[in-house]
Amino acid sequence: MSHVHHPSRPFSPSTAADGEGLRHAARDFWRWCPPSPLHRSPVLDAFVGCETWVKCEHLLPTGAFKIRGATHLLAQFARHGVRGEVVAASRGNHGQALARACLEFGRRCTIFVPFGNSVLKDRRMRALGARVVMWGDSFDDAARGARAYAHASGAHLVNPGDTPALVHGNSSMGLELAHQLEQMGLLDTDAVLAPVGVGSCAAALGLGLRAAGWAWPLVGAQSDRAPAMHEAWHRGQRTPRAVGPTVADGLAVGEPPRYTSGLLRQVLDGFQLVDEGSIVAAMEAFRLAWGAPEPDDPRRVGLASLHGVVEGAGAVALACARDLARARPELRRLVVIASGANVDPALG
Repeated sequence: MSHVHHPSRPFSPSTAADGEGLRHAARDFWRWCPPSPLHRSPVLDAFVGCETWVKCEHLLPTGAFKIRGATHLLAQFARHGVRGEVVAASRGNHGQALARACLEFGRRCTIFVPFGNSVLKDRRMRALGARVVMWGDSFDDAARGARAYAHASGAHLVNPGDTPALVHGNSSMGLELAHQLEQMGLLDTDAVLAPVGVGSCAAALGLGLRAAGWAWPLVGAQSDRAPAMHEAWHRGQRTPRAVGPTVADGLAVGEPPRYTSGLLRQVLDGFQLVDEGSIVAAMEAFRLAWGAPEPDDPRRVGLASLHGVVEGAGAVALACARDLARARPELRRLVVIASGANVDPALG
């Protein structure tokens, strides 16, 4: 029997991180949306320098992998009788995912963003029913504002780096990818590369791949203008670092969260920084490969048609793949995660 929880008390329903628990979490998403496709393009092969497959998370509703975890979290809230408003800090993709899931489950949603945030992402969060509050000059400022608001109002604070249910829900990405590689005869893949912001993408991907019984080398990628998570992984210490201006604004995190930082040290086999020029070049390679999307409603359920509009945060893994292939010419096949289709014209 589910219990009724008052929102002023902290509560973060989770799922066991074993294979069965993660498959149970994945079903919350698969009931609602099909798996994202795995595609290859000769343009991207030429850009990277070897055979390159793309797990197209940017084609999911709201344009990023984060809808997976948000759907599972809200389903968990419903199962446990947890009521009340949901609040989070976001640069846009986490906020859009929560807003879309809250819309599906009939729940209020407030998203804190820093001043100067992507106008397009703010507009899309509002279109999905979220209240958007501008707070501070950085993501970490916005996170402090969201935390204070949750404490004062009793709303449920959803931090993407410290909410296990989000990470476990996102792991459906890894379960899907393992199945696709097996079904397509691509088991001799040399490495899988994923972007790292707060770490919920790469951590979830690693959990899902390993739950499916496969352990391809997994490499995290981050902008060199936001190196906090990279340093935390290499040094084993979560030390805040200043964030510089970056086209990969969705990865601009200065304070490493505890939960995903720990998971990354378990699942990542490598972690590399990439420069701004490489990220911009990767964004352009996606555009050349697949072109622009058709206009779409952000509330639409299901996959968008294939397109190559991938934001900086979503293109970091492709940029890293090119760096890795240049450093290791013996590599023959790489898989990259493309997540984030919300390119602000001012940034992209």
